[in-house]
Amino acid sequence: AQQQQQLDALMAFPPEVEAALQELVDPNDPLDQASFCATDYINRIFPTEQSLAGLDDVLSGIRAQIAQLDSELRVAVQGESASSQSAAATNDDGGSSDLTDDSCTAIDAARAAIADLFDRMRDIKERADRSEAAVLDLTRDIRRLDTAKRNLTGSITALNQVVILINGVDEMKALMLRNDRPYDALAQCLGKIHEVTAGLDRFMDIPQLQQLRNEARSLEAELSGRVKTELRDLLTGPPRELQQQRGQVEACCRLADLMDFRVRTEVLDKFVQQQLAEYAVLFEETQEAAWLTKIDSRFGWMKKFVLGFEERYARLFPSNWRVTQRLVKEFCDITRSQLKVLMQKRAKELDVKLLLFAVERTRLFEEQVVTAFKEKEDPSSAADPSASSTQQAAEQLFTGAISQCFAPHLGLYTDSVDRNLAEMLQRWTQDVSAPLDRGTELLPSCADLFMVYKNSLKTCAKLSCGQPMLQLARVFAKYLREYANKILLGSLPTGGRNAQSAKDLFRELMMSGGVGGGFFSESTKLSNDDLSRVCVVICTAEYCLETTNQLEAKLRERINEQLTGEVDLRSEKDNFHSVINACVQLLVSDVESACEPPLTAMQKMSWNTVEAVGDQSPYVSSIGSHLSTNVPVIRDGLTSSRKYFTQFCSKFVSTFAPKFRAALFKCRPVSTVGAEQLLLDTHSLKTLLLSLPSLASPLQRKPPAAYTKLVVREMTKAEMLMKVVLSEHTNHQAFVESFSRLLPDSDLTEYQKVLDMKGVKRSEQMALIDAYRAAKPNDAVLRPSPSASSLSAASAGGGGGGSGGASSSLRARSRSPAAGVGNDKSPSSGSPGGDASATANAGGGGEEGGRMKRLENLLKRL
Repeated sequence: AQQQQQLDALMAFPPEVEAALQELVDPNDPLDQASFCATDYINRIFPTEQSLAGLDDVLSGIRAQIAQLDSELRVAVQGESASSQSAAATNDDGGSSDLTDDSCTAIDAARAAIADLFDRMRDIKERADRSEAAVLDLTRDIRRLDTAKRNLTGSITALNQVVILINGVDEMKALMLRNDRPYDALAQCLGKIHEVTAGLDRFMDIPQLQQLRNEARSLEAELSGRVKTELRDLLTGPPRELQQQRGQVEACCRLADLMDFRVRTEVLDKFVQQQLAEYAVLFEETQEAAWLTKIDSRFGWMKKFVLGFEERYARLFPSNWRVTQRLVKEFCDITRSQLKVLMQKRAKELDVKLLLFAVERTRLFEEQVVTAFKEKEDPSSAADPSASSTQQAAEQLFTGAISQCFAPHLGLYTDSVDRNLAEMLQRWTQDVSAPLDRGTELLPSCADLFMVYKNSLKTCAKLSCGQPMLQLARVFAKYLREYANKILLGSLPTGGRNAQSAKDLFRELMMSGGVGGGFFSESTKLSNDDLSRVCVVICTAEYCLETTNQLEAKLRERINEQLTGEVDLRSEKDNFHSVINACVQLLVSDVESACEPPLTAMQKMSWNTVEAVGDQSPYVSSIGSHLSTNVPVIRDGLTSSRKYFTQFCSKFVSTFAPKFRAALFKCRPVSTVGAEQLLLDTHSLKTLLLSLPSLASPLQRKPPAAYTKLVVREMTKAEMLMKVVLSEHTNHQAFVESFSRLLPDSDLTEYQKVLDMKGVKRSEQMALIDAYRAAKPNDAVLRPSPSASSLSAASAGGGGGGSGGASSSLRARSRSPAAGVGNDKSPSSGSPGGDASATANAGGGGEEGGRMKRLENLLKRL
């Protein structure tokens, strides 16, 4: 509101200006009115919602008006500027108007105001410079005095330090000449010397100070030698004498603590070696207690010794010396060296049990030591410039301090695991043909295998997470491959056991293809127990695959980070995938091989002499009976692996459908009634395949959408083939169009086979072939037809459609007999060309319509 008031105040002009503006503006334009209200203006322009359709036009007009006003203002300003310049020139010549005089006067006044402003700013700056100079002049003496005070203070301090240093050196000389060994006084004197020397470091370029410092260092070196000798004599003496001179020892330790850390390191090293001299003798390599079987005696001796040591010496040394920790570290080093030499000399006596026992006891001792020293850790000692071992944390210092000597011999463990797994695999191989209990889902051996893997991995993690674990991972991979090739494939019925690998078996199955290829015969047909066994192998391979994924993750989690990339079980997982694919293909080949005799019987039937269309043919019933017997067994066996049962069904359809179409091509000649019977049989088989996943099951499930599409696509090709056979060929062009529409993927070879199925004479075939070549000049060369000759085409998805292709086609023909077979417009036929299949053939409508009505009645009964 305040901003609006300010804007209104700026827009308020004198009455004479307002009157002049009223004469210039258009009185009919609301935008020029002083009482303009934007809301009322918009409501007047757009009174209804429908009027908003002209919003763009109104906006365009307003933008144009704004642009025009801007242009007029620009011209007015430029004109005013030109007038001002002209007025100035005229003013120079002695003539001007009253308006020009006023403008020039205003400009001159503005220039004068600007010049006055610059003068004031210059004056202010000069005053500020003068004030700054005055302040500097006033404080110059103060700053000079302050610097002199600081320098004088520093000089006095330095002189005092020099005096203290001189007095300290002299006092130190005097104390060192005394015979009563005043180590406490020497410690105080040495501490002062160190303190003042650190403060005089910046003055050490003065020769006198350098000489004084060198003299102090010489005295300290001499004193350190005395202290080392004194401590050595005191610490190596009899314990009773040491206790009597306890104060002297403590004074020497305090003095040594002020000296270079190498003094106490040398003293402690000799002291610790002396304390452990008895241990080195008791457990030397010639002693019976030195071998791994008596390794507990080593640790028991050390625990007992540490307890007595702390009672005697714990309070004798400063806490930051960590004498007990240094003692235990020396014990670990001696033990590691002795065990390393012993195991090299007596390597033949090592076995896995003894090695695991020694490693386990050693790791336990290291953990106990780490726990004990963590509780005694002194945080203040972290800044102590002592030996590097004492600067490390207890965990880093003692973890692996002894057990690392076993690493070169851990190959015994992996070799033991290798032998154990080899024996287990040999035992399982002998029992591979044993009958399985009813209801078995997995081979019992797979659970035993991975239990051994789990325990071995847990044990190896306690021993080492480096190269031994990597070797163990390679052993695991080896026996995963052996288990897949020898146990899983060996558990298959006769025909799969002779394959060297799953890939070889899968390749053999794909190349043979059932009875016709020689892999299965009537004598080697799989029984229900054999089918169940194959299903058990599939479930076991799936379990092994999932567990191998978990094993690989666990190995990568446990092994050292730098070796993680070398753990790779992808090849073994691919091997289990191959076993599953080979087993599924084995089931497909067995079920599909049993469909060969009915298809052969179909080919031997005289389809040219069929007089009437009846129920489905015997060969269809035979195929349905076979599937109803075997498929439920496979489905029950793969209850826990439903996806592989669906894969089996899809592969069976992809294999059976091309063979069925190839068998149809061999049924020749086929009369019209015979073709109708074959079309009815094709529809029955299609219905049978659609219900294959739930065949003979009390619980009916809807098959997966992808499987339904596959069945519809594959079997619709056979239905379209029979529709083409039913088409009249008297009109060559119409017949070719019908063939191209119903079988768009076919070629001249299949075209000629269709003519053979229809029983067209050779003399008539030439005219029909010429019509085909004229209609499709790019496909005029005879070549092998993949859809007719492929017996094992794999299909994994595809077109859509319903399941009533044949029945709907027959119904359409019965409703429109004069249109011929090619007139099927049923959208449920699943054919790409089923929505526009009208042919030019219009003959024989009455007789054909009667046949279609009889077929429709048969379908209704079915």
